[in-house]
Amino acid sequence: EERECPVCARRVAAAALEAHTNACLDISERASREHEDEAQLRAFLLNEERRASMLPCALCGADVDLCAFHIFQACSHGFCKKCLQEFIRKKIAAKECSIACPDASCHQSIAAKDLKDLLTPEEYQTYESTSLEEVLRKSNNLVRCPNKECSNIMENIGSTATPASAKETGSNGEPLSAEAIKHRDQHRFRCRACQTEFCAQCNATPYHLGFTCQQFESYGKARHCRFCGDQLKQQQRSDVCDDPDCVSKNADCCRKMLPCGHHCCGIRNERVCLPCLEADCVKLNAQQQKSQKQQSQQTGDDFCNICWAEDLRSAPCVVLGCGHIFHYKCVKASIEKRWPGVSVNLAQ
Repeated sequence: EERECPVCARRVAAAALEAHTNACLDISERASREHEDEAQLRAFLLNEERRASMLPCALCGADVDLCAFHIFQACSHGFCKKCLQEFIRKKIAAKECSIACPDASCHQSIAAKDLKDLLTPEEYQTYESTSLEEVLRKSNNLVRCPNKECSNIMENIGSTATPASAKETGSNGEPLSAEAIKHRDQHRFRCRACQTEFCAQCNATPYHLGFTCQQFESYGKARHCRFCGDQLKQQQRSDVCDDPDCVSKNADCCRKMLPCGHHCCGIRNERVCLPCLEADCVKLNAQQQKSQKQQSQQTGDDFCNICWAEDLRSAPCVVLGCGHIFHYKCVKASIEKRWPGVSVNLAQ
């Protein structure tokens, strides 16, 4: 009589079934153990392979996968990318233009290629700009044009002191002092790219001829005569200097302050004040009154088109029916001289 083995499902003689079943069980247990051993071995080898691709980061102390690890070309020191990115960003924020390897025993600077690999394009551009600014700040020979649309960089090769012309005067109308001449020779630049004239020490545009930077700052903070621009003495309460010509102009000038906070440049006792001649106010008024046919674009810096000797803010002015603005005394003198034809030509 034959029976089926419960392990291998083979039919064997009933007398041999027990021995056959035990043998099948032994074979099955050995195969199972071998399978488990093989799985453990496979897991061990996989873990060893993974460990072989991990490197320790000296900054954070963690084992990092090789693909998240960066090794510097110059010194061969390596760290995880995350730590390096944080390290470099802090250095850029501190405006350091030369960033050294984080390893305490290494003084090698990080190469530009490594920085490009670790930073975003925007971050690397910020680093380049910061580095350039630091180089310019520390250098005595490099100068940048203050014109934002230009930013041309020039080299200061030095110059030999040149004597001032007998007729050369500063912005204040005074002859140049020896100190002002020295400052001019060292710090006055004209950009060859955009022709901007500026001071290389304080970036003032245009250059403050006749002043050192410190003197010009003090001059700018001081009170000035509203007509000639000369610096007023501390004891003077009026906004006009003691020059007889300025005193005469003040006698004819309007004393009112316009809503914008600037002086009215018209004449005294006029019924309607002259529009403000400050450049910002002229531009604002032009935008607000586009519908007007006659709208002057003249500013206080423009010269009077009759005398061509002084700008408009240097004397009381009047606006004609055509919208053009002239010095009051220039218009008055032209009318008093009479005219040869049927019309008055104030431009002659």
